Amino acid sequence: MINQDHDRPELLVFDHTPSIKETRRQEDGTEVEVLIKQKAPILNPTNRLNRGIEHDITGGLLSTIDLDWIRASLRDQTLHLGGNYWARIFYDKFQGNKKRVEDGFLKSRYLVKGYMVIFPAPSSADAQEDENTPPAKKPPRTTKPVRKTVADIVGMNGKVSPRSLAYVVVIVYLCLTTATQWTTEYYGVSMLQLYDFIVDFFEGPKPGTAAKARADALLTWWNKKIFPSHAASAATHQTTVNSRAMLKAQRRAMELETVQ
Repeated sequence: MINQDHDRPELLVFDHTPSIKETRRQEDGTEVEVLIKQKAPILNPTNRLNRGIEHDITGGLLSTIDLDWIRASLRDQTLHLGGNYWARIFYDKFQGNKKRVEDGFLKSRYLVKGYMVIFPAPSSADAQEDENTPPAKKPPRTTKPVRKTVADIVGMNGKVSPRSLAYVVVIVYLCLTTATQWTTEYYGVSMLQLYDFIVDFFEGPKPGTAAKARADALLTWWNKKIFPSHAASAATHQTTVNSRAMLKAQRRAMELETVQ
């Protein structure tokens, strides 16, 4: 995904690869030096070398919203990634406001695409990437059994759960690092506590509070992204709730009219 988005402005802000000088001969024969902008190396999808804080873009995405992306300070370990869990990779357009940390949190397009790859199906992630792409034609009928997605196997029933989202958050975070196998900690960030933090973000607020309403609204946003047409999703469920409430109110009014 990062390789495909290499030239997107929201990623280029992290790329501090120094320019190089190049001598060019002009039409009049004189030579001038020009600066040529260089870009961070393309990532190798088959291994984890040159990721983490050693790479400008992955390092920038791993950094937190309360700190500027200062490569030297991170690489010589005078700064650590583990100050908090508000990493830029979790945010819409990879930017956040440290004074309003919930704004845009967990709305990263990479989290959405990662969730689709893991749970509904990789093809869903490709379809979601470009909303202008026409829907694919239905495949011909076949007697072969249709392979179930992970979402079907675990019985998600059209709803994104806090724990499934926490799982994706950890996986996406680790994909940016140089870790070649599962690790419980990376540069001071605990993967286990990161998982618990995301779960508590949704399950911690008390019912009836504004914090709970915001958490529920975020899950509704996720349901629309991942299961937009599922009958049990929050997006379509609200339509059912509204319809039932209207029907109930009108029936009650008609009964009162009959009695009168």
